[in-house]
Amino acid sequence: MRLLSIAIALLLLTFVCPVLRTEATAVGPAAQPPNIVLIIIDTLRADHLSFYGGLATNTPTLSALAARSALFANAFAASSWTPPATASLHTGLLPFQHGVLSGFHVFREQQKGPTASIMINAIPQEVQTLAELLKEQGYRTFAVTDNINICKAEGFHQGFDRFVNNDYKTAERVNQYVREWADDILSGGKFFLYLHYNDPHHPLNGHFPWYKKSDNSRKNLVSQYDSEIEYVDRKIAEVFRLLRLGDDTLIIFASDHGEEFWDHGGLGHGYNLYNEVLHVPFVFSFPPPDKISGIINHRITTMDLLPTIRDYLGLPANDGLAGRSLLPLLRREAGITDDRYLIAHLKRKTDGTGAKTSRSVIHAQWKWQDLKGEQTFVHDIIADPKEAAPLSGPVADEIGRRLADHYAQTETGSGKASAVSVEQTIDAETMESLEALGYVE
Repeated sequence: MRLLSIAIALLLLTFVCPVLRTEATAVGPAAQPPNIVLIIIDTLRADHLSFYGGLATNTPTLSALAARSALFANAFAASSWTPPATASLHTGLLPFQHGVLSGFHVFREQQKGPTASIMINAIPQEVQTLAELLKEQGYRTFAVTDNINICKAEGFHQGFDRFVNNDYKTAERVNQYVREWADDILSGGKFFLYLHYNDPHHPLNGHFPWYKKSDNSRKNLVSQYDSEIEYVDRKIAEVFRLLRLGDDTLIIFASDHGEEFWDHGGLGHGYNLYNEVLHVPFVFSFPPPDKISGIINHRITTMDLLPTIRDYLGLPANDGLAGRSLLPLLRREAGITDDRYLIAHLKRKTDGTGAKTSRSVIHAQWKWQDLKGEQTFVHDIIADPKEAAPLSGPVADEIGRRLADHYAQTETGSGKASAVSVEQTIDAETMESLEALGYVE
């Protein structure tokens, strides 16, 4: 297993042709639409999973799923914190298209006595979500989320028959709803179930027997983080048993964004667009006769989820989406190249009123990042996968201009939904929860 993990880790550092094991000559449209389960683990960076090269975690449930699935080795989020990244995953749109740029995040100067008032964005009604798409196709739709930002106020309930949002009550509370709903979910007719676990998010807990306490603060924190991943893995196994999930179900596993452990001098996420906060797991387990397994190294984005599902169900493409169907890639159609431009966007408030925007573009071996409009970097992410040594000189300047121009042209030329802002009052209890999550500054 260790040698396999090392081999996969080496694969992730290069962009090569896909390696697939296929039991079908074509993938989709599905002859009979299957049940669909979407599992998101919040704040999960790809390189802390054994099947993405991480050597510390033991995740038998997810590892077994990945072994029988199409594993996208180079999948990237559209932002580095939950509201925009998750909205992009559910809509196939870039953050500046769907407009969900802010969420439950409070600054000290916004606190006025026992309550605070903040403005948050919501997914516009005019934007179709994955749940709305599937509901139109006759699916019964269920969701349990455990991040305060994946809530009704931000529009994530759209399209769901049953939707419950918890405020970091752990994977056990998520599974409690699955247990209560299991008979209904399985009662007849195809279903879509979306589970959003939050356990690897700050504040971290150490779960034994996986957690190994250390006097080194970084090692201790990482051990807590890894033990949270291993804890969620066992909870996902319970869901598989409760719902008898097998080869007859389309299962997608991903994360909204990653996490930084001082890789670039900081801790957490939502501060920059380096790959430790953008590179995420993305796994598709298709039911027969479209069973596909193996590693696909082409660069893709989590925004590809919705267009892939559209294609798999035999629905026409929506040309207004930033994401694209992954089925041509999985079918190994002629002419497929690894030449995509992958964009990420982060609007980060710096005080109670102001905001600064970070932007990034990945293309070929190059990555350009504009950090809060204050610094720009160009990295060769093949030669320098940890983005430790920014390039300089005329060649780097030219690459930076080209990628910056692509970003500007994309933003200017993209259709944008009407932004929706909602005022929310934060009481003392919610403020305490937000502070524990690191959403108060």
